[in-house]
Amino acid sequence: LLYETCDILSTMFHFNTLKKAYTIIQCSALLLAVTCMNCETYQNCSEDTGGGICPEGNTCCLMTNGNSGCIASDMGAYNGTCCKDGRTGCAVGYTCELQQGHGYCFASDYAPMSDPLVQKMPRYRLCNARGIDRIYGFIVGDKGASLAYYSSHGPVEQVVDSPEMALIVVHGAQRNGDDYFCSANAAVEMQKLFSNVLVIALQFYSEADERVDPSFLYWEESKDGPWRYGENSVGPTHISSFGAMDELTQYLWKSFPSMDRMVITGHSSGGQFAQRWALLTPAWAYEYNHKMRVVVANPSSYAYLFPLRYIQDQWRIPDDGSDCHLYNQWEWGLESDMKMLKKKPYVYAKLQNKTMLLERYRKRQLFYLVGGQDKCNISSHGWCNSHGLETTCMDNLQGATRLE
Repeated sequence: LLYETCDILSTMFHFNTLKKAYTIIQCSALLLAVTCMNCETYQNCSEDTGGGICPEGNTCCLMTNGNSGCIASDMGAYNGTCCKDGRTGCAVGYTCELQQGHGYCFASDYAPMSDPLVQKMPRYRLCNARGIDRIYGFIVGDKGASLAYYSSHGPVEQVVDSPEMALIVVHGAQRNGDDYFCSANAAVEMQKLFSNVLVIALQFYSEADERVDPSFLYWEESKDGPWRYGENSVGPTHISSFGAMDELTQYLWKSFPSMDRMVITGHSSGGQFAQRWALLTPAWAYEYNHKMRVVVANPSSYAYLFPLRYIQDQWRIPDDGSDCHLYNQWEWGLESDMKMLKKKPYVYAKLQNKTMLLERYRKRQLFYLVGGQDKCNISSHGWCNSHGLETTCMDNLQGATRLE
């Protein structure tokens, strides 16, 4: 198509054969650059695994329908286990087995998989990665900056048919929005309640990430990812990650007032974002209260609603300690100070009326999910792997593990 378009253009200008050929090459390269200015990187799967695409680092598997299915990179970069059913997969070091008619992943004799908590795991549903080659920007604020996102329906401003449901997914600390987008699409395919579901996976870039569009918002590079507790972006303008989410959700409700359901969900660091946003946001309008749900999955910490912590089998105020004096400050609690005005003005403003926040929060539909085997508090070189559990004194006062 690019060649034909450029061939027509060069013919219109009556170029000779040599100049025409050179012009077609230049024109094609230019059009390719223009059409792919919002293209994301991905990997091509081999023909024997469907010939499709998967997010970078994923394992490609051949699905029963002949397409490529993907196993997320955090289950083993490029070397997960494709199960023979063509629908599921396991992490690296696991085998696909049946037990009482149900499919599971069992740890093999592979030494790194000796973690006793994960000897048996559910199988992973292969996801179809259609749409990960494009990332879009939703303009927020008044400076032309945009919040990056993946979408099952293309740019939200161009969606014609009103979706019955919107599912907004927030990635974890690895900022792998494409993986979460792929998995969310697989989850939607498994449900039967809604036939037209708009899937959006947000992408909170850090300042160290490569961005395909200079208008995309990005946040300070740090271990904890300040976007997860509402801090302002550092470029190309300053806007709270929560404020950006507010504008997106308000736009969706305004554009699709007949939509039956909106679900915002996040896992790990994304779960932290979801819980804290649900507490502070004014965008959860009363008229849509029964239609909105937030699902918080496996966060390292929460914004507690009161200063008590569960210590030695009872709720009480922690003892004074230099390492834990911030235990009830935002992001772990509801205390604030003037220092927050520089980087977290959105949060500071909302925390000034705690009574209203708590009254509103208890009326909102939130669901909390945590893995029954998520009992590890060691990040590396131990008997288990917590996969990035935050273990500051403030975090540990909420429990030594995600499950606790």
